[in-house]
Amino acid sequence: MKKIKLIGISGVSNGGKTSLSKKIVDRFPNSIVIRQDDFFREEDDPNHIWIVLSSGVKHQNWEHLNSVNWDKLKSQVDLTLKELAKRDEESFLIIEGHIIFNYKDFPFPYDSKIFITLPEDEAYRRRQVRTYVPADPDGFFAECIWPMYLKNKEEMSREGPDIVFLDGTKDPEEIYQSVLKVITGNKS
Repeated sequence: MKKIKLIGISGVSNGGKTSLSKKIVDRFPNSIVIRQDDFFREEDDPNHIWIVLSSGVKHQNWEHLNSVNWDKLKSQVDLTLKELAKRDEESFLIIEGHIIFNYKDFPFPYDSKIFITLPEDEAYRRRQVRTYVPADPDGFFAECIWPMYLKNKEEMSREGPDIVFLDGTKDPEEIYQSVLKVITGNKS
């Protein structure tokens, strides 16, 4: 009997979620990734929560649940699940994003939840080598990204013990092997 497993991969900004998702799809080519980032609202969307940084710069809070169009994401998940159900092979549908476990109205139960952590200095270092549109204004990491990560992590952690936390400073292959055991049910 065919089975579709819904896998959530979340965690800190630049923790390795996308790289991990790609490795899983490389290993299980019948699988699909839906990235939360593809459902960010437009920059001028009135649903954004805005923050004012200590520099006086006003900027969208991309770490807030309102930054994502959840209705569009849910519709895409529903459509993708229906498409995967037509296939004969076992598949993983991976939902990847930094606040996916904080969204309480997600109607699809995860079979596995993975959360990648990093210490603040490493998360900041990794963030500095990436290009974002819109660009991060000065102070955005310290005043928004990191505090929101801690808030979202704490909120999500209270939901129960079903989330597997992984240290994102570990070797990517070690993280990948740990995730394979979780998502395939292989405890050895």
